[in-house]
Amino acid sequence: CVIGEFEKGPVDVPTRIGSPVELVEKFGDVGPDGNGAYYKGALSLLGKLSRRFQLYVVRVSNATQASATVDMDDGAGSPVDVLRVTAISPGAWGNSLRAQALAATDGDAGHFDLEIILGTETVERWRNLDLFDYAVNDNLVPLSKYVTATKLAEGDGVPDLTLDALSSGADGTFADADYTGSSSDNRGIRT
Repeated sequence: CVIGEFEKGPVDVPTRIGSPVELVEKFGDVGPDGNGAYYKGALSLLGKLSRRFQLYVVRVSNATQASATVDMDDGAGSPVDVLRVTAISPGAWGNSLRAQALAATDGDAGHFDLEIILGTETVERWRNLDLFDYAVNDNLVPLSKYVTATKLAEGDGVPDLTLDALSSGADGTFADADYTGSSSDNRGIRT
C-alpha cells in the first residue's frame, strides 16, 4: 500500500492498481507540478514496480486542494451560465484541460457535442447532449475519465461554441496530519 501525494485521482479512497500503466492512468505521473516539485507518492514508486503487481494506493487530501472548473454560458444577448465542467479529481493537473461545445453530430439545434481536450489532444467527445432532458445539477457525462459536466440552467439550450480552459485547480499544501488522519476523520493512514 502507498499513501501519498499524486497528480490526480480519487482522494482518501483505497484504489487497487494492477500495473504501472494503470497507476499512471489513474493517478498521473511523477510531475513536476506547477511549482517544480514532484509528487511524493509517485516518486516513492519510481523504479520499484514490475509489470505485474497488486498495489493499493491512497491519494491524500488536504483542505487547500481544488478541482479545476469552468462555467460555460449560452452566448445569448444576456448570457446565462448553462454548464459547469469540473475536473474529475482535485489538483493542478485539471488546469491543462479545456472544454469545447460543438454543433451536435445529429444536426439537432437543441443538442451539442462536448469535447474534452488535455494539452493538445482531444481525449473525449460526448455526442448529442442537451440541457432539456436533465435536471439542474445532473452530470451529463457520467462515464468520463476526466470531467463532470453539470447542468446549471437551460438558457437558450446549448453552451456557446467556444473553447474554454478549466482553471483554479490546486494541489494544495500538505501537512503530516494529512498523511496520518485523526480520530475524527477518515483520511490518509486511517483510510
